[in-house]
Amino acid sequence: MAPEGFPGLIKLCVKASECLCVLCFSVIAQHILNATIMTWPRFELVPCGTTAFAELDIESSIHLPGHFSYKFEPYDVRLSAMVNDTAGRLVKYSLGSTAFPDMALNRGDNAVDVDVRASLDDPSTLISTVINPMFVDGKNLELHVDVDNVTVHVLGLTLPKLKLHKVLSCRALNISTSPGKLCSPTTTSWLEEVAGKASESSLAEDLVEEMLGRRLQSNVKSYIMECEPSASSSSSSSSSSLLPHRRLRSVLFV
Repeated sequence: MAPEGFPGLIKLCVKASECLCVLCFSVIAQHILNATIMTWPRFELVPCGTTAFAELDIESSIHLPGHFSYKFEPYDVRLSAMVNDTAGRLVKYSLGSTAFPDMALNRGDNAVDVDVRASLDDPSTLISTVINPMFVDGKNLELHVDVDNVTVHVLGLTLPKLKLHKVLSCRALNISTSPGKLCSPTTTSWLEEVAGKASESSLAEDLVEEMLGRRLQSNVKSYIMECEPSASSSSSSSSSSLLPHRRLRSVLFV
């Protein structure tokens, strides 16, 4: 009985040691993520004409403290902003979410560029609540970047369910007429697209509507911002949780 139970006890001890090791490294990795400094020197929002799509082009600089390199699996990012509501009160609005690809970060400074094709439920809300205060009124925007679940690989260990919270202060740089890189997912001509979908009776109407949409899309504006770590990020993380959290109808996601 003892010879048979002894190997099982050894396996149990090894398993417990592995779990304890993962737990300890998860605490250390979470501390590293909390201390990581993220900056977006260039953040461009490109609406795809009159469609419900947009493009987010982010050139980021990430400083990873510690002594090890980290590999991140793809993860979902939730974006929120501190804005004034119709009564002039400062509230936290959820702008929506997007998905970042997998990335490998070395200790120290890292340059990470991310281009994401996004979907907008209500672009007019995004313009009136975020874009106009920045580009028309010249106000800075406090942007909250939240990741509730990210899996990180370090030293051969897989550390799941880590969190990331960063607060950035964004200011408007300029407005461009860039068409973006992801707004046209296919190379098929617009005439072929319309003709392939429409019946003969509705082809003329569809062509007119599509031509108007293409003409408006050629005049689309893209909004370029610069986002730096907020000086009040340490205090805003606790105080903003006390503010009402309202969800805009604008949603950004892949």
